[in-house]
Amino acid sequence: MKTKKNGGIVVFLFAFGVTGLYAQTSLNVKEKSGIQTSFVLNDLNKLVFSSGNMTVIRKDLNSRVFSLMNVRYLNFTDITSLDEIAIPGNSNMLLYPNPVVSQLQIRYETTTEENVQVQIMDMQGRMIYLQNLTSQTGINYISIPCETMQNGIYLCRLQKGIKIEINKFIKL
Repeated sequence: MKTKKNGGIVVFLFAFGVTGLYAQTSLNVKEKSGIQTSFVLNDLNKLVFSSGNMTVIRKDLNSRVFSLMNVRYLNFTDITSLDEIAIPGNSNMLLYPNPVVSQLQIRYETTTEENVQVQIMDMQGRMIYLQNLTSQTGINYISIPCETMQNGIYLCRLQKGIKIEINKFIKL
């Protein structure tokens, strides 16, 4: 009886792990210098490993070469990675109106001018909107058109440097 229970747990964990792969949205390359570069998986054509280098080739045929000797690690992140999500109550991202009909407004604050990436994902982990911008010191606002989105629940992911905040919103 004990063997059947353990076998069931292994099957459950394997199935859960495989289904979790569908939500992966980005590749992160962390260099020994501390610099981290993120790539949206939907934008990538292929990764090539040769001669001690890794070449990331995007669909627009732009590429980036990393020396493997200088790479600390590679990882794939998804919308459920708990180590990346801001601690509840510490978020400075506000989505309104929620539920939204036509325009989603995002309000967030930064302490310095920095690059920011905004993604909207459906509940299957598919990215349906991506915008890269530079924020200003202080309070920032972004307006995202939602007229063409189907009704449902969506995730808004805001990445500022290494901090990622994710909030849910409803489209009516």
